Amino acid sequence: MSQYVKYDCKALTNEETLLAALQEMGWTPAQIERHDTPVNLYGYEGSQRKEKANIVIRKHNVGSAANDIGFVKLADGTFQPIVSEY
Repeated sequence: MSQYVKYDCKALTNEETLLAALQEMGWTPAQIERHDTPVNLYGYEGSQRKEKANIVIRKHNVGSAANDIGFVKLADGTFQPIVSEY
């Protein structure tokens, strides 16, 4: 099973800028979920993972063999990317 990697990325501090960047990369607003309370991410086989995120792009929007991509809002206000190493 693939593992999620959490990146230390202190530059992601503004949610609107992050959302705009994701849209610039090709995802539509309908493909980007926003949650006040973090929700679980899912692996490529559809299994619920322990990792949670506030901003989520579900695997079916990423690719057929992909996992969800997430960004969790940390206590300091930054968003930490959570991406599968697979």
